[in-house]
Amino acid sequence: MALVDDHFLTVPQVADLLHCSPKTVFSMTRDGRLPARRLPGSRRYLYVRQEILDLLDEHRTDTEEAIALAEADGEAEVEVKEPAPARKRRRG
Repeated sequence: MALVDDHFLTVPQVADLLHCSPKTVFSMTRDGRLPARRLPGSRRYLYVRQEILDLLDEHRTDTEEAIALAEADGEAEVEVKEPAPARKRRRG
């Protein structure tokens, strides 16, 4: 069973890896943003660990190439604005 644990991930395990909720993982799977497998007759999704890791690598933003592209587009010097103060709710 260790081989299965090393190769496949469940929805909660992918959620931990992506730092999001299992509901978000399920939604991303349903709309095709995450590759998943289903066993015949099963309602559970299984994810191949390497496919998820490769997908994360494709979308990394902290690589030298991504930083160079952001600098070329002028995105590296984006000014961060303070958030607007929260409005008070009126009761009445």
